[in-house]
Amino acid sequence: ESRAEQAKTVCSALFLCIFSLFLSYAANKDFMETNKKNVVHASADCFGGTRVLVVKLDKTYQCAPDAPEVYKRPDMYEKVRKYWRVSVKRVERAMYVLGVFKGVVVAVYKPKRWYPVEDAKLFSGVRYAFEGDPVNDPAFLGWDISPLVKGQLPVRYFNC
Repeated sequence: ESRAEQAKTVCSALFLCIFSLFLSYAANKDFMETNKKNVVHASADCFGGTRVLVVKLDKTYQCAPDAPEVYKRPDMYEKVRKYWRVSVKRVERAMYVLGVFKGVVVAVYKPKRWYPVEDAKLFSGVRYAFEGDPVNDPAFLGWDISPLVKGQLPVRYFNC
C-alpha cells in the first residue's frame, strides 16, 4: 500500500469517527428536546408532599459497548432498580423511584420491596435493589429536574 493510499484510509477513518460523534450528539440533543416536558426550577416542593427517590442513570442509560458488564442492563427496569447505596429507612418510605438521565425523568416505578445485594465482584459494601411496578402516569415522566440533581450524587431523596 502506498503512502497516498494509507493517508486516504486514515482520512476516511477520521471522517467516519467525526461523523459518528456528530450523529451521537444530534441523537442525544433530539432526545433531550423531545423528553423535556416541564422544566422544574423550584426546590423539592415540585413533588408536593410525595415521597420520591431519584436515581441518576448516567452510567446505565446509554451504556458504551466497552463499559463494565455491571452497567449493561437489558431494559429500563433493570437500569433503575439495582445496585444503589442508600439509606434503608429512607427508601422504604419512598412512594416512587424516578430514573433520571441528564436531568430528565425517563422512568417511574412504585417500589414494593427493597433488599440488600452483596457481591464483592461488583462493588465493595452492600448495595440495595428494589422490586416494583412501572408507573405510566405522566405526572413525572419527561420532567426536567436538572436543577434538583446537580452534582455527582447518584441518589437523591425528596420528602423521604
